[in-house]
Amino acid sequence: MSDPYVEWKLADFTHWAVYLHENQYYLGRCYIWLKRDVVDLMDVSVTEYLELMLIANKLKRVLNQLWLPDQYNWAALGNCTPHCHLHVIPRYQQSREFGGLVFADARWGQNYVPYDKTFKLTQAQLILIRDALIRQLHLDNHGAWQVTYLDRSSATHNTVFGGFGNDDR
Repeated sequence: MSDPYVEWKLADFTHWAVYLHENQYYLGRCYIWLKRDVVDLMDVSVTEYLELMLIANKLKRVLNQLWLPDQYNWAALGNCTPHCHLHVIPRYQQSREFGGLVFADARWGQNYVPYDKTFKLTQAQLILIRDALIRQLHLDNHGAWQVTYLDRSSATHNTVFGGFGNDDR
């Protein structure tokens, strides 16, 4: 099955993929999509959860380097799309400029919804944001990590390895 959103994919990891959200009302809004068929975030494996947290932290570092959001909203609702994914919504107290456009967070200090779902950028503007994120994700290198945990269901120790260097895109 082909990925209908491949054009907006920012990064691929073992269990998750990161995508640019097509509505950039909140500059840099992304989502992290689980690669297997699960609906509820509480049903992911320990390995998937650990990788999600590492990816979310990497994405936060990258967004901070590019646009320095003042706050983040994290949403894993599944109401409209019943598949496990995490929305990463950067929030801005003051407007940000990127690519000749001004992005203003009119809902600062409030829930991120409702937002202007008719807000549209051109394909070229979306690609500019996508490419900036991809470049920064590629440059962000916080070295390798290793986490060992006890899987109580099988009474075995499992180790998760990863590295968010240049070879993990």
